[in-house]
Amino acid sequence: MNNMSNLESYNDVENLKRFDEASFADYCSMKLKTADSNASFIKKYCFDGSIPDGIAVCEIGSGNSKLLYKLEQMYSGGGTRRI
Repeated sequence: MNNMSNLESYNDVENLKRFDEASFADYCSMKLKTADSNASFIKKYCFDGSIPDGIAVCEIGSGNSKLLYKLEQMYSGGGTRRI
């Protein structure tokens, strides 16, 4: 069985040459939106923001770190802060 197609399926998905500025912004917004339910779960059951030093998070599997970006958005108001 040849699995090469599986290894190459997403090669060109996030190629910046495929986007102009507006379509890239739309794509990023859409990707962040798909992380809403996971981020809400973490906020509800794992971390409510009450720990001053934040929490350490290791995200595995999304390929583009959308969950980490969404968590940063939720807890920092758009700025940068260790969560």
